[in-house]
Amino acid sequence: MRVNGKRVFLGCYATPELAAEAYARADREYSGEFAYTPSGKINATILFRVAA
Repeated sequence: MRVNGKRVFLGCYATPELAAEAYARADREYSGEFAYTPSGKINATILFRVAA
C-alpha cells in the first residue's frame, strides 16, 4: 500500500483473508471516508491474486 507516495508495510499474514482484512483496515485508517469498502464479507481474491 502507498500513502502519500511512500510504501507502507502492513505485515505478513498466514492467509490471504487475514491479509485482505489488514489491507481494508489500513485503507480505512489512511483514506477515511474515501476508503474502498466492498459490501459484505471481504473477499481476499478481490485484493490479492491467490496462487493455485
